[in-house]
Amino acid sequence: MLQSLLHSGAAEVEDVDNVFNLPLTTEQDVEELDEILKDKLKRKSFSRYLASLGGYGVKNMVDRTMSAVFTNPLATRFNWSGKAGKLSFSKLLFSKVLKSVAKRQSIREADCEEAVKKWLKNSIDRDDGRKRRASKKKQLDLAKETVSSSSESD
Repeated sequence: MLQSLLHSGAAEVEDVDNVFNLPLTTEQDVEELDEILKDKLKRKSFSRYLASLGGYGVKNMVDRTMSAVFTNPLATRFNWSGKAGKLSFSKLLFSKVLKSVAKRQSIREADCEEAVKKWLKNSIDRDDGRKRRASKKKQLDLAKETVSSSSESD
């Protein structure tokens, strides 16, 4: 899929989300995107696509861009620096392209980085993640109460 684009001679990517099969769903997709973005013309086309997504202010721009490129399950495997067993977003060429797009929209690089960090951190809460965790916590609490009350009656 993305590998064929890497080896193609296409000078311009017209329909980026279809060509790049966005949003990305696997770590391999991310690696392939990074490899493709090494090509200056493809990076420029991808940058134009990201800019076309728009957004008002840094948070909205980052939310729209990241949601268009990454699925939430994939985003949960990343953080900015790659600590705690996660993959590093800051080392990706995509992060450089994103910061470049933000800069053209008069958004400071540091503000863009902070918004991306927050977006990645909160990815676990999207797609009902917060509800699932709350439900799991409630089940654990009920199980602890059951164990506690049964041990008290012994």
